[in-house]
Amino acid sequence: MGRQVVTPAQLGPALKRTIVRDVPKFVARKVHGPAHFELAKRVVLLTPVGNPDLWKEKPPAGYVGGRARGNWQSSTGAPATGETGRIDPGGGSSVTDAASVAVGIRGPVVSFIVNNVPYIQRLNTGWSRQVGAQFVQRSTRAVKRRFS
Repeated sequence: MGRQVVTPAQLGPALKRTIVRDVPKFVARKVHGPAHFELAKRVVLLTPVGNPDLWKEKPPAGYVGGRARGNWQSSTGAPATGETGRIDPGGGSSVTDAASVAVGIRGPVVSFIVNNVPYIQRLNTGWSRQVGAQFVQRSTRAVKRRFS
């Protein structure tokens, strides 16, 4: 016996409305928002924080680590531009901001997680000895496995 394919037109207006309108909202609320938050949290917490004790040269006077960690930005609709100016060595502010965006994901939207410091690519390619190369890609794979 073969499976019968049913088109949305054959389902009736109420069920069609549920599939077209409610299922994407449910997926956004139950998967997209939590996956966005999990990915943002992972990349924030894996972003290395400058530790002058590990450096070959002295840091600039008044140096405080955490600029890269503080510049992760979550948004929907369009990627954030510019830097936040935030120094966030623990990552708490960046994670809190990501949670605010993730909670607001209610329907089918495109979400973004960006970092606009000029050296983020170097950090992701292993410039820091604190974390291995490709921490962004590793985070993406982990979240994909979790939500698949």
